Amino acid sequence: MPSDKIQQNLVGSYLKQMREKAGLSQKSLGLLLKPEVTTQFVSNIERGITPLPLTHFKRIAESLGIPAHELIEKMESEYSAKLNQAVTTQTERISRRVPVQEHEFLDNLIACYMKASIDQKKRLQREVATILELSNLHRSS
Repeated sequence: MPSDKIQQNLVGSYLKQMREKAGLSQKSLGLLLKPEVTTQFVSNIERGITPLPLTHFKRIAESLGIPAHELIEKMESEYSAKLNQAVTTQTERISRRVPVQEHEFLDNLIACYMKASIDQKKRLQREVATILELSNLHRSS
């Protein structure tokens, strides 16, 4: 399994490891929860298909003898890994579409835009829309 997939299922794999260490089946863990959940539900959490519902957080931690802070740390790490992956993927998509020589210009344009007044931003938006429409680069949504 690729390392990014492992990173993205820290909570599920950790819960599975702790469940097995506690000698519980998926079914028996599901029966300990309030409300009770199915074996499939526990399996989906362990495989990373379903996120750990907050309604079951405390009871799962107690049932598996996991300190709450450890489970929270796993959840934070998994969320961070997923967020980093999403940002990296989006950045890579943008980079593939924009020629390298254009990056500096666009970075400067964005920096200037961010510093501009509201009126300047509106004016720039109108100007850019006009230019794109005239040059047939404008994409209709």
